[in-house]
Amino acid sequence: MKINHKIIYLLIATFVIYTLIFSGYIYYSISEYAFTDFYKRLEIRAAIIAKIEVEKSTDVSIIKEMHDTYLEELPRQAKYVIPVADNSNRIDAKMQGEVPSALVRRVIENGSAHYSVKNKFYSGIFYTTQAGEKYVVIVSAENYFYTHHISYLRNLLFTSLTVGALWIVFFSFIISRTMDKPVQKIIHEVQKIGSENLHLRLYTPEQNDLLRKLTVTFNDML
Repeated sequence: MKINHKIIYLLIATFVIYTLIFSGYIYYSISEYAFTDFYKRLEIRAAIIAKIEVEKSTDVSIIKEMHDTYLEELPRQAKYVIPVADNSNRIDAKMQGEVPSALVRRVIENGSAHYSVKNKFYSGIFYTTQAGEKYVVIVSAENYFYTHHISYLRNLLFTSLTVGALWIVFFSFIISRTMDKPVQKIIHEVQKIGSENLHLRLYTPEQNDLLRKLTVTFNDML
């Protein structure tokens, strides 16, 4: 294999490995942020819905107005307000069937919990009113950020990797040709020297590099 080809392959491999690691880190970080942020959005909505649906205070109308004004409706958003029986952490079986039972159990045990089925995300809280009534309040919605923005990010990273690989091939070829040119010049000069013209010498480059050492060594040998 020619040395210039080795240089090209080495640069491409280095670029691809670095870009894959960097792109993977970005994709993983943003995906995790998308999940965390979306669960937080659902949890905020669950807390507001709990106030609106089960509280009887005069502030409910203000909270409802703020909810309708500042919180946009999420794709396929649904709410579930499930009463919990007094002195029990069990809920009605019919109500439990409307949402994942595992989520309801975790909400009752931990006070809040998250859950997801494919692209449908749930966030629930355990809410106790001022009168002592207990409720499990759950909000579900489709994570539009993950389905649209993350898909766009994945396509963007893939396109960038492909374009970058093509650019690195092009520049590697130019660099290898540039590095190969002085070596080819030395080979051409060496081929001119024979037994009938041993007085000829190779041109010595001004730069103090390996090519200069090579020409000096060859000239000293002559």
